Amino acid sequence: MSKDRSKLNLILVELGSLPFSLKPVVARLNRVQNYLRFGVGDPVPQIGDPDLDSYEYSFSKLSGLASLRRREQEDYVVGITSVPLEGDWFSTSLARSIVITTHDADRFMAEAGLPVEKYVELEIVSNLLASEYYLAGGQEHGLWHPSPMGCIFDFAGIKRDIIRKVREAKIERVCQSKMDIANVAKSLVQACQSILNQVRKTSLTDSAKIALKDPIAGFLLGGVIVSVFLEIIDQAYPLARLYSAVALAVVLIVFVLSIYYRQNRGSKQ
Repeated sequence: MSKDRSKLNLILVELGSLPFSLKPVVARLNRVQNYLRFGVGDPVPQIGDPDLDSYEYSFSKLSGLASLRRREQEDYVVGITSVPLEGDWFSTSLARSIVITTHDADRFMAEAGLPVEKYVELEIVSNLLASEYYLAGGQEHGLWHPSPMGCIFDFAGIKRDIIRKVREAKIERVCQSKMDIANVAKSLVQACQSILNQVRKTSLTDSAKIALKDPIAGFLLGGVIVSVFLEIIDQAYPLARLYSAVALAVVLIVFVLSIYYRQNRGSKQ
């Protein structure tokens, strides 16, 4: 039986090299809820060679490396890496250790116009709830299901299904019922729902990042930079240069806002 606790502490550890910082991820996770407390552990920059088929890394190896950074007060350690994981899985968990890889996920998130950090945040939530469900007496892997439903417990055997999983970021009723029966702490579930609400939303910053990956937006941004530069070095036609830069900036802002609107409209349930 799971108990409501005042706090549940998790430490995130970078294994190898990631294309993003874990500190903003932790800041977002802590900002939207109060039950879970996230921190960043010292990274493990050297993870050695793959120990499975010269390609994949075993869960035991990666979780062991992450656990080196775990302190006594942490309830969970979450190792995050970019290398292929055992079984070509996106993530897995066992005994209060979670390992998540961005391998392939980064490609699918880029294709969908989603920040890979949202995928990481969702995988933390799904593995944490699955672990707490098992510790509360539920069946091991009992929450995961093969059918893609936009649920955080979609197994995503077809890897492209991860796109729908992150976009919808919901907990199906049958999965919620299983957690209720196992008496998984309500405070934990509520905190995880708050994180999932954030995952479904797209911030203006995220929209800007998505926009700048678009060739049209990149061209517009380049035009803004060039116009401003020419304004500085060439004072012959200051107003003309300035108006051009402002016009391009306005078009770029409208482009970003349109992405923000489309992404958030699509995320509403």
